[in-house]
Amino acid sequence: MKTYLSFITPAIVCLAAFLSGCATSDKTDWKVLQEDAYHNRFSYDTKSVERTPAGTLKAWASSNGSRYLYDIDCKNKKMRILEGHGADPDKWFDVLSNSGDQLLYDEVCR
Repeated sequence: MKTYLSFITPAIVCLAAFLSGCATSDKTDWKVLQEDAYHNRFSYDTKSVERTPAGTLKAWASSNGSRYLYDIDCKNKKMRILEGHGADPDKWFDVLSNSGDQLLYDEVCR
C-alpha cells in the first residue's frame, strides 16, 4: 500500500499543476506591440480589455515585465494608470505620439 501511495501522490500533484497551468493560460493572451533590439517589450493582454460603465476601456499592459492597468478614454485620447508602478488614478494624461501608449491606444480604440 505504501508503494502505491508513493506513486499516486506525485502523479496527482503533477496532474494538478498541469491543469492549473492550462486554466491560467486561457485567461490571458499577451500581444507584443513593440520590441526593440535589446528585447525590451511593450505588450498588452487582449483578453483583459473591457468597457467600463463610464464609457472608457480598461486593459492590462506590460513593459519589460512590469504590469500596468490602464483606463483609456478613446473619445478624448487620454489615459490614466490605475494599477502598477507610478499609478495615479486621479491623473489623466494625453496619449503621446510615437509611444507605447499610442500603440496601445491604436490597438484597443480602433
